[in-house]
Amino acid sequence: MCKLNTAVALVCAVVMASACATSSKKTLRILQTTDIHGFYSDPAPRKDGSARPGGMRALAQLVDRERGNSEHAVMLVDSGDMWSGTILSDRTEGAAGIRLFNALKYDVAALGNHEFDYGPPGPERIGKGRAGFGALVKRIEEATFPVLAVNVKDRASGKRPAWMNLKSSVVIHRGGWKIGVVGAVTEDTPTITFPYVGQGLIFEDPIKPITEEANRLRVIDKVDMVIVLAHIGGACRVFDDPKDLGSCYSDAPVFKIAREVPKGVIQAVFGGHTHKRVAHFVNGVAVVQAGKHSRALGVLEVRPDEEGKPVVSIGKHIDIVMPKGAKPSKTTAYVDRILAPMEVEVKRIRNEKLGARVVDTLSRSKVEQSPMGSLVCDTLKALHPDRDVCMINSGGIRKDFPAGHLTYGQLYDSLPFGNAVAYLDVDGKTLLELVRLGTSGAHGVIQVANMAITYDRSKDFCPKADRTGEGKIDGHDRDRVVDVKVGGVAIDPTKTYKVVTSSFLAAGGDGFATALKKAGVKAKIFHGQPSIREQVGGALRKHRPVLNSPDNPAMKVKRVQFIGPVPRERCK
Repeated sequence: MCKLNTAVALVCAVVMASACATSSKKTLRILQTTDIHGFYSDPAPRKDGSARPGGMRALAQLVDRERGNSEHAVMLVDSGDMWSGTILSDRTEGAAGIRLFNALKYDVAALGNHEFDYGPPGPERIGKGRAGFGALVKRIEEATFPVLAVNVKDRASGKRPAWMNLKSSVVIHRGGWKIGVVGAVTEDTPTITFPYVGQGLIFEDPIKPITEEANRLRVIDKVDMVIVLAHIGGACRVFDDPKDLGSCYSDAPVFKIAREVPKGVIQAVFGGHTHKRVAHFVNGVAVVQAGKHSRALGVLEVRPDEEGKPVVSIGKHIDIVMPKGAKPSKTTAYVDRILAPMEVEVKRIRNEKLGARVVDTLSRSKVEQSPMGSLVCDTLKALHPDRDVCMINSGGIRKDFPAGHLTYGQLYDSLPFGNAVAYLDVDGKTLLELVRLGTSGAHGVIQVANMAITYDRSKDFCPKADRTGEGKIDGHDRDRVVDVKVGGVAIDPTKTYKVVTSSFLAAGGDGFATALKKAGVKAKIFHGQPSIREQVGGALRKHRPVLNSPDNPAMKVKRVQFIGPVPRERCK
């Protein structure tokens, strides 16, 4: 065909090589889960009998179907928070989750902040030094896939923690493609986990390390494209047009990655952490996020163009539902063998009736006092009557109490993290600083008892002062407090106030660490005693109350309330 002259022969060779390279590459479907949080079992069906999305059996069925399609290749990835939040997960400190992820043959996962929840192996949640990361290190070692975090460094060495199977990136060969994958976790991790995590590890702004690692993959490993697995999230509401960002939170941290990593360095970001869905292009980068609790798959498709270069498109989210009447696939049957024995005991534990009856749903809130927050704090205050006030983080309350006879499973779903009760004795000045931090908006607002707090959401939205003294200005530095009272009286800056709280806040979580350290406050944490969840459960069993009835609401007044709208401005 090419017997003309040397120049023509060379052109023919190049064309044929290009055609060959293109034909060797298949369509690649990258399927993503995120924030599964231990929701491995099949969810209860709807009232009409139809299946709800979720569960690892249905996920296995769907993944086997995708992998069985010869028209495309498949990668299965996760963006972190693989465990923590259910009885099934917590009883094994994440080991059940790793067995299931291994069974599904995940290719790679990002490290999430809740991967740090279990501390050292055993019931103790807080450890010191390397021992504090014992449960996590063991889980990562058990994984048959790499776990990625490019922006995490050991504080002592300045290098990535020397944990087996923890990496900055990985190269995956699939369907003729050479895919570079970089992982990152939210830099907020030190403020939303136990303080020993931040004391031992540095969590960097992810932009620079992602950029450097992605460029290294391109230059050294000669990858076809780079994707980022980030436990860093966004949120959108409408998915009709992937280029329409009108329904999305424009300042989402995952969008920052797409905007600030130099153009062309990465092709896609798979987000997590916010429990919301995204399927949009931002600055030419595909951003995909599947939501939470194994309910849906995010989908990215990669096809070769005429030169064999990658062209990406975003698929619609796929609800993870077992097809009615479907014969279990091989992996589904394997997953069932793992889950079924554990679920028998979990069901027994979950179905225990506590003796309490909920009349109207006890809801939760992250922007004001909620009925759920009131119930938890009122119970703690009653159980610890020498304490002046109760203060807990709203992020520790994960589900409402539904109307009906309350079960232990519903209590566990609402208070999944097993935080211990803790005492703080603080002067009024420090208490005011904790209230400022607890209403700053950097995290959900505090839930309280024997306090009344009003804050203004429109005030100090873009703070100018480093109020925490940490050498940077962020959401923790906002001062939005309008009024604070304890027992109906203004706080005396010189008086000592006795606070009952959670081990999470007492150890410095949600940004409390610097304020408590500055004031020289030493927390008394009741490790080895019943957790907050178990103390609330014990009170419900003992008193068998009727909760949140019209004549006796759980929250008679909003003890934490806001005024003013959230500004639309973007902080520089």
